[in-house]
Amino acid sequence: MIKDDFVVGNYLLVAGYAIYTTPDFVKLDLIAGDPSASGYQIGVGSSVRFGSLTGIITNPTSSEHIWVADHTSACIRSISRRDNQSLHLTGVCEDRGVRDGSFGTAIIGYPIGMAKCQVTRQRFIFLTT
Repeated sequence: MIKDDFVVGNYLLVAGYAIYTTPDFVKLDLIAGDPSASGYQIGVGSSVRFGSLTGIITNPTSSEHIWVADHTSACIRSISRRDNQSLHLTGVCEDRGVRDGSFGTAIIGYPIGMAKCQVTRQRFIFLTT
């Protein structure tokens, strides 16, 4: 659970294979995924499929996207908060490996978390096993 920078006063919450925004942990508004259906599927809202979600942050430079570490699919995914569209951000989804590089060239084995610099908001790191 982290602060939702797109909806002030809300929090981002992962439950099962879905991501929600919530003001009070009682009312949950689905952003993407399905709490009981895993897999890998690019899409919008409830049609999106994730594997095990092991990290979530707001894009360090824009509150309009959240980034999620999809451990099972071996990649980092981006979700637009404007239309809840999921996109591939980095890694080669469903193809594990390890290679340092920019978003377009990095390959990720098993992402297990993410963090962003709260001071500059220009950097982020992801952790992998």
